[in-house]
Amino acid sequence: MAMDVDGTETPTPPSSAQLSEFTRQSKPSRIVIDPEGDLCLTVGEERVEEDDPPVTFLVCSKTMARTSPVWKRMLYGGFAESVQPKSASGKEWIVSLPEDHPQAVQTLLNIMHGYFDKIPLVIDFSATGTSEKAMGSIDLYHLYCLTVVTDKYDCTRIIRPWAKGWTTSIATNGPLTNGYSKSSDAQYLPWIFWELGDVAMFRETAKHLILNCTTNSEGELQLQSESEGAVPLFGCIIEPPDFSTFVRNRRLKVIEPMLKPVQDAAEHLLQKEDEIKHKRLCKMKNRESICYATMLGVTCRSLTHDHLWPVPRPEELHISTLQLAYRLLFTDSRSRLPNHEDCFALTNIEQIIKKSLGDVSSQLAGSYTQHLQAQADKTGLSS
Repeated sequence: MAMDVDGTETPTPPSSAQLSEFTRQSKPSRIVIDPEGDLCLTVGEERVEEDDPPVTFLVCSKTMARTSPVWKRMLYGGFAESVQPKSASGKEWIVSLPEDHPQAVQTLLNIMHGYFDKIPLVIDFSATGTSEKAMGSIDLYHLYCLTVVTDKYDCTRIIRPWAKGWTTSIATNGPLTNGYSKSSDAQYLPWIFWELGDVAMFRETAKHLILNCTTNSEGELQLQSESEGAVPLFGCIIEPPDFSTFVRNRRLKVIEPMLKPVQDAAEHLLQKEDEIKHKRLCKMKNRESICYATMLGVTCRSLTHDHLWPVPRPEELHISTLQLAYRLLFTDSRSRLPNHEDCFALTNIEQIIKKSLGDVSSQLAGSYTQHLQAQADKTGLSS
C-alpha cells in the first residue's frame, strides 16, 4: 500500500509478473469456431505472453480428425484425449494444449473449418514482436508459431493456398532485404522455410546467417540487433535439425581462408632476415630489411586497431564474417620506405576475400534437401 498526503492508503499497482500470474490463473476466454462443435480446446495455459492469453476454442472433432492424422489418433485412437464425457453428464469434452500458441492455433482452426476469409494474406513486418498488426495481416513471429503447430499436428498441406504468398512476401520485404531494421527477425526464417519447403529461401537464409552471425565468448552464435543488441540465435526458437551446428561450421570454413594469408604474412615478416627473402614481399632489390620492417610495423598497427592482432584462430573470432572481410580489405600493409610503394605484406587480399565470400556453400546436406522437397510437395512450392 502507498500512503497519500491526506493519510489514506492507495493500493499498489500489480507488477508485470503478478499480471502474468493472474492471466495464467484466470479462466481462458472462449471463442466459438464451430457453433455446432463438440470439442473444447484450451490453448496456451502454460505460456506467459501478455498479448496472447489462454483461449478455449469450441470446434468440431470430426473436422479436426479429417484434417490432421495426429488429431485423428488423439481423439479417436484410445489416447487420454479421446475420453468423452457421457452426454447425460452435461460436461464438455475438453482437451488441453498448454504449450501451443493461441493465435497460431486459431489461424489453424479457421483453415480447418473453412473460414478462409479469416486467414491473413499479408505479412506485417513492422509488427513482429509487438501486438500491433495491420488488419488482415500476420507478423513474422506468429507465422513462425503457425508453422510450428502445422508441423506438430502434421497438417502442413492445409496451408498450401497461402504458402507461396507468404514466402514471396518474406523474400521481397523480409529480414534478408537491405534496410530491414530488426536483424534478429532472421532467426524465425530457417524454421518457416523448413516447414514450407522453400529450398531457395532456406539456402539464402543459411548464407545470410553464415555471413552475419557473431559469436559470444562461449562460441555461441548471435545476431546483432540495433534495438536489442546481441540476440542468441535460436535462443527460444525451434531450429531445423542441427542447423546452428551447420551454420557454425560453415562460418568457420569461410573465415579460415581469409585469416590464413594474414597469419602467413605475419609469420613471414617475423622470421630472421636470412629466412624471409625467398617470398619476395619486397618488390625492390635494395634496402629489403628496412622495407620488411616497415611492412611489419604498419601491418601490426593496422591489425591492432581492428582487434586482429595477434591474428586470432577462426574459432576465436567473435565478429561476423562480413565484418572480418571489411576490416581486412582496409588493413594497411604497405611499406613506408621511399620508392617501395608497391611493396605490400598482404598481397592479393582482395581476391582472397572475394573468393572466400563467393565460396559460401550453397549446397545443403542431403537430409535437408530431401525434407525441403517433401514439404514443397505439400505446400505447392515445388511446382
